[in-house]
Amino acid sequence: MLFLKQLKTKPETQGIRVLLLTLKAKRSDLPQSWFHKSQLAAAIVNPLEPTMLAVEIAKVLGWD
Repeated sequence: MLFLKQLKTKPETQGIRVLLLTLKAKRSDLPQSWFHKSQLAAAIVNPLEPTMLAVEIAKVLGWD
């Protein structure tokens, strides 16, 4: 994820929180070390509850 690395290296964009949303992968498909290295704010993967999507995103971004 080159774009994420570029965001994190520039001081003016380091604070931008990035979420990964995928319906093709399950959490077990992505190694835990990948999440740590990628510096994602969160990854929302299958199984996904569509009615809770906005709530999950708001929680990750601190929009309580």
